[in-house]
Amino acid sequence: MRSPASFLASRVFIYGALAFWAFICLFPIYWTVTTSFKTAVDVTQGHLIPFVDFQPDWKGWRSLGLSPDSIFQTSTVREEFLKRFMNSVITSVGASSLAIVIGSLAAYGLTRYRYHFAWFKNEDISFFFLSQLILPPVVLALPFLVLYREV
Repeated sequence: MRSPASFLASRVFIYGALAFWAFICLFPIYWTVTTSFKTAVDVTQGHLIPFVDFQPDWKGWRSLGLSPDSIFQTSTVREEFLKRFMNSVITSVGASSLAIVIGSLAAYGLTRYRYHFAWFKNEDISFFFLSQLILPPVVLALPFLVLYREV
């Protein structure tokens, strides 16, 4: 049985690591939202910390028609923005849903059935799919461009 001190130390370490990870994941969102309230001069001044020395301004949001004082007015810019935003939402939700469905079916097939293609086994096929995630697609773009240039 572990001592209470070691149990407490492990809990403090785990929660500290989780808090640090949450900070790492949420800070870019905070930075983006904070920067959206800055003027162009405040953004280019060079402050590395996003919450130091600036006056919040709705100018960027107002140009899209999304500030609190202009939300009920009709605006062509806002309509265009919302139309394009909805196109992005529909595309991203559709692509994510399709990837989840196809990935789930592939994972189910690899775990339930034993495939024997030539010298490949299920573990080899799974490793092949997972190894594709190691390199980003941009890394593979240069070799393909070189191949297409030679053709």
